[in-house]
Amino acid sequence: MSYHENHCVVGYKLTKKGERFGEVKAVFEKIDSKLYPINKKEFFCHTEKVFITKDYEEIDNKYDDGELFFLEITGDSTSGECSYISIGGKATKLGSKDAIEVIKVKLPEVTYRKIDGFNYRPATKYIFIEDDFLYGPFEYEVEENLAGGFYITLKTLAITLINKGVPKGYICKVELSKDIFTETIINGSDRKFILNVDELNNLDIENYDYRNDDLIIQEGNEILKLIGREFSKNQIRELKNDVIKIQNINQFNKETINRFFPLFEKMEEWEKIAIDMIDKYLESEQGIEYIDNYIENNKESYFKSIKNKKEETDEAYIKVLKTEVNNLEERKGALSCDIEILANEFREKKDELANVKPDESLATISKEYKEIEEAVEKFKAEHNSLKDIVDLEKHKERILWSIEEKEKKETILKKSQEELEGQINVNKNKAIEKLLELRTYIDVIYTVKNDNKTTKDYSINVCNKPKDNKSQARKEYIEHIYNVFSNNGRDYKRDEIVNLIVSIQQSFITVLAGLPGVGKTSLVQHLGKALGLDNRLLNISVARGWTSQRDLLGYFNPLNNTFQSALTGLYEILQATSIEKNAQAPIYVLLDEANLSPIEHYWSNFMIMTDDENEKKLQTGRYGEDAEIAIPNALRFITTINYDNTTEALSPRLIDRSPIIKLRPERLTNPKDKKNINIDFLAYSNQDLSNLFDVSSKEKPDLTEEEMEYLNKIIDVLHDENPEYGQPIIVSQRKQLAIARYCHIARDNMIEVSKLRALDYAISQHILPLINGSGEQYGERLNKLLEKISKNSFNLSYPQLHRIIQIGKSEIDTFNFFV
Repeated sequence: MSYHENHCVVGYKLTKKGERFGEVKAVFEKIDSKLYPINKKEFFCHTEKVFITKDYEEIDNKYDDGELFFLEITGDSTSGECSYISIGGKATKLGSKDAIEVIKVKLPEVTYRKIDGFNYRPATKYIFIEDDFLYGPFEYEVEENLAGGFYITLKTLAITLINKGVPKGYICKVELSKDIFTETIINGSDRKFILNVDELNNLDIENYDYRNDDLIIQEGNEILKLIGREFSKNQIRELKNDVIKIQNINQFNKETINRFFPLFEKMEEWEKIAIDMIDKYLESEQGIEYIDNYIENNKESYFKSIKNKKEETDEAYIKVLKTEVNNLEERKGALSCDIEILANEFREKKDELANVKPDESLATISKEYKEIEEAVEKFKAEHNSLKDIVDLEKHKERILWSIEEKEKKETILKKSQEELEGQINVNKNKAIEKLLELRTYIDVIYTVKNDNKTTKDYSINVCNKPKDNKSQARKEYIEHIYNVFSNNGRDYKRDEIVNLIVSIQQSFITVLAGLPGVGKTSLVQHLGKALGLDNRLLNISVARGWTSQRDLLGYFNPLNNTFQSALTGLYEILQATSIEKNAQAPIYVLLDEANLSPIEHYWSNFMIMTDDENEKKLQTGRYGEDAEIAIPNALRFITTINYDNTTEALSPRLIDRSPIIKLRPERLTNPKDKKNINIDFLAYSNQDLSNLFDVSSKEKPDLTEEEMEYLNKIIDVLHDENPEYGQPIIVSQRKQLAIARYCHIARDNMIEVSKLRALDYAISQHILPLINGSGEQYGERLNKLLEKISKNSFNLSYPQLHRIIQIGKSEIDTFNFFV
């Protein structure tokens, strides 16, 4: 057994070699239960690497880039640059007290706890913060930002990793000492670690209060339970004195009280703020829409409830009124009888008085008169009662009128109900359509599982392979496309088709630029038809306001633990074609009107894939086998852009990675002679097209002497740092390699007789798009560049540059390729 067999190191994943092999970079090794930097001079391989001979995908799927893990070495290697080997199954996660990374950054405020603009993910599960002191340990959460960096949010540990009594929510504060740190390099960045956390127990450790307001309120409430009595809000100040007097209040609890009561005094204010926020929300467009939706969804039961309640109230009121009317009718009848009796008595007495003889005694007359007078007084009293009866009659009329009005209102209410029910029936289809529109959002929230498994078949038949003679195969392929274009009345020259095919095949993304109406979109559609791509040409119309991958591809929905694909169809075609096992035909994705929104935002996850050496994989946010999608090598993005005031400018980063092809206005023609076209034409596989029209990114093909001479003159003018020429224009190594690869293929396939024809195209779409500056000095640099370009040999790029200069001078010395 070798020294390193069954030995354990700490490392991170490095590179993948094939399907199951790869390399791990070792940074520490475990000796007698402790971690030390690897000793490559005496005990370890000089490469500091371990070769994984089996199941590398377990490491690749389980660990993030730069994340540290244990790896048990299984033996020595007899070949290759790595001296030691292992397998993917021997990788395990670090323990809680193993290596912890130390990040040098200012400790965030306890109320914020977020580190902004960090440029890498920490390598360990826990971290320390190095400020004026060493603080920690912390748990943390990582969130990626739009700039390609990270946000790190700190969380205190429920139980400290250091074997000392640290209260909940507190962290350790330790004097800085170089002896406790170990430095190493991970993915090119200098990193610092504490390898053996238990050794911190030998240092002086101070407890540092890092509790947030939620924890303070929680612990404060626990302390208040010790008082044993209720209190009002007006007694808060007295309450604090009561708490302080409790016998078993320790220093920790006193610190909690000092932070808790200022928060407690604001609870009433917070309540008012919350109510105000709710009121403002209900007054906002979203709140009004929420109320309208609620009423619409519950209107049937709502109106039914109102109707029933109204009917019950009216019935009870009508019943009371009818009872009152009956009582009045009975009283009226009784009074009528009394009046009739009194009237008869009055007539009788009157007749008797008329018949009285003069000789009757005065006493008799007086008596009778008195009785009549009493009867009259009684009649007057009854007359007043009769007046009351008249008033009651009027009151009765008012009651009957009120009943009639109630009945009219009930009729109107019934009619409104019938109209509402009729309107509900009329809007039934609209309601169904609206439900269908909302179905996507409902599925996002309530669907238990949405695997986004595509059922559409994107595969197409491809020809077996091109002819052995590559030159002849290229010529026939180009001629086929030219004939298809010509027969469809599309005025494109053979050299323009060669340029288009070579540019698309050699670039992960190709930009077609031009003013509206020059035929950018139709060119791509006719090209896809000519190549026989059928449903492998996906047309995506970019909308204004796209900001991230979720608009183009979709997003991971944590509510149901699934990936919610966008409506563009890009996720479905990538999911289907990433698992194709046979020879793949090209996949063209057209981003139409791509700069209506900033491309570098919504296309950012694909930007890194423009470099061939980078792995082409997309993370979905899921776990297991669906955690990522492998991007097929056959995928190519083609974007169309307008450069007017309604669109976003292209970023320098995108221009450096893409050819920018300016299209002339398309002219429709009527071909005199129809070309013969192979109707059984089968698309070439992407691999065959790469063999015909591309060069490996690891190779730098040589330019001809004349091409190299002109290119060097151009680059010297652009890179000249003389301030008389303004800001230099840098042509990156990536651009220079793209130009060499392009010329190597295109020069022998272009028809027009010119040794510099291919370089002319390369300059127009790789170098001229870099022009973006202002000032007289910058204009002088462009004039000097124009002098280095031969008007006769560069009949494509020369007039473009001349136009840029002329328009720039008229625009107060502001020069830009996109004019």
